[in-house]
Amino acid sequence: MELHIKDIEIKNHKNDGSWGTFFYNGEKFTGRVYDTYDDKISWVFDVKDGLQNGIDKVYYEGTNILEQISEYRDNMQFGISKEFNEEGKLQSVSVVWNNKYLKTIFLENSKVINQQDNFNTNKIKYPKEILRLLNMPNKNLIEYNF
Repeated sequence: MELHIKDIEIKNHKNDGSWGTFFYNGEKFTGRVYDTYDDKISWVFDVKDGLQNGIDKVYYEGTNILEQISEYRDNMQFGISKEFNEEGKLQSVSVVWNNKYLKTIFLENSKVINQQDNFNTNKIKYPKEILRLLNMPNKNLIEYNF
């Protein structure tokens, strides 16, 4: 089922970057939620059992150009996030865990220009999936398909 965000009830919204729980007709919603701007899709994301789980896509307002695509688990960014410029060219690729950007590769004209690492595997026990992504070569992260 696919519903406009205005048709969804959101309970327990928090200011921690998560949305709370999505309900439709009094039941936890499972399906796809979208929002529009000027009659064009501006945001679309997957929900399972009332929580954001799956792929989240944000488009530049009034266009069909993808601004960001991210993976979510239980209302938190968990996995890969890619950001694009207004021409649709990849600007950055990040490994994200619980909304924290652990590793970000910055690109310009398809070339790596910088990398920011904000993780410490000696202090924090990351899930296996996140460790696999953190250890993945930059080329593979850049070419990552959702």
